[in-house]
Amino acid sequence: MVRLAHRRILGSAAAYTIALLLSLILPLAALLLFLVVPLFNIFPFSLDRQFRAPSAIGRSR
Repeated sequence: MVRLAHRRILGSAAAYTIALLLSLILPLAALLLFLVVPLFNIFPFSLDRQFRAPSAIGRSR
């Protein structure tokens, strides 16, 4: 579980680094990458379900 969290955090940092370097060559592609990366951080993934409150889990049934 910790490995998944590290992969998500470092993946975002790597994507921003790639976008920064890409901005020197293809600014439009870098802008697109800068706009897409936050979407992956906003939407929950499987690890985020582990941290939901127990009361929220009981109400969803």
